[in-house]
Amino acid sequence: MVKIKLLLSYLLGKYRKQMSKQISKRSFIANKVQFLGIHNIEILDNCTIGENTTFTVNDRSDKEIRLKIGSNTYIGRNNFFSVGKYVNMGPYLYSEIIVLSFLVIMFLTLLLYLMPHLETQLKKELNLGLIAGLV
Repeated sequence: MVKIKLLLSYLLGKYRKQMSKQISKRSFIANKVQFLGIHNIEILDNCTIGENTTFTVNDRSDKEIRLKIGSNTYIGRNNFFSVGKYVNMGPYLYSEIIVLSFLVIMFLTLLLYLMPHLETQLKKELNLGLIAGLV
């Protein structure tokens, strides 16, 4: 079953590359990658694009390249790119949604750690304000 899935992924990637002349034959594109405006996208050599990634080119009125992905670029799973006028992703780019998730988790952990300290500080300030108002 796994071998069939890998074969289908390989064949779908080959089909997408044949649809557009701007996608390098030396790049890997997973099978669940979506392109809206594929003729306005250029992908250079040695790029890897993970599944569930979506590329949307908003202005598809002509065949001009609006999104250019440089050589040796890694774009992980579950990314979303929306292009207005023009986006150029340089070579050796690394994009992974897990980095953003890690930062959000760290922020929430820090907030939960500081919450009791902030709550006691707020109570102290309110009590001092009430006492100052009574005097």
